[in-house]
Amino acid sequence: MRMTAEAIAGRWPMSRHATVRGQQRSIPRFVSDRILDWGKEVPAPGGAFRIRLDRNALAELEGELGRKAFLQVERKLRAYAVVAREGRVITLAWPRRRRIR
Repeated sequence: MRMTAEAIAGRWPMSRHATVRGQQRSIPRFVSDRILDWGKEVPAPGGAFRIRLDRNALAELEGELGRKAFLQVERKLRAYAVVAREGRVITLAWPRRRRIR
């Protein structure tokens, strides 16, 4: 089966920065596409918004992927994407752990 350029690139346009950061942070395109398609939008500074998967989305995604496949990518699904107003993905990142003082 031959993949088209659109299928390889995904439906969300990625900035060069987002592509590089995704590779550097080991966030595969398969995972970033799921985050963008299933995630919940939260406002971010500068008029952008952050998209991440909440518990409900993770449960639905587990049902779609199946338990075995879900468990293989579960940890990576904790990443989030920052998307500009016009819909271009600015960056991909891992959430920071809060430091308790």
